[in-house]
Amino acid sequence: MAVYSLDISQVLLAAIVAVLLAIALSLKALFAIERRLFRMDENLIKLTSRILREEDEIELVLDKPKKATRRRASPAKTVSSKKKNSKAKSSRKKK
Repeated sequence: MAVYSLDISQVLLAAIVAVLLAIALSLKALFAIERRLFRMDENLIKLTSRILREEDEIELVLDKPKKATRRRASPAKTVSSKKKNSKAKSSRKKK
């Protein structure tokens, strides 16, 4: 059975390599997270711009003046016809 003896320099070298690998892997994970956050941010910007555009369209529709539909009032409901009717009734009473 072979027994390996490690010098202090070999232990230090192994520790340095392990730390460098850990830093590299953590940077890789950080970049992946950053890219995901960037895509989420872009999607939020697209979504909010779409919502703002739709709100503007809704406001335009609601702010448009409605077409005036002219209806003829029935003769009994107009002010002038009421005056005429009241004059006619008063003249009938006098006779």
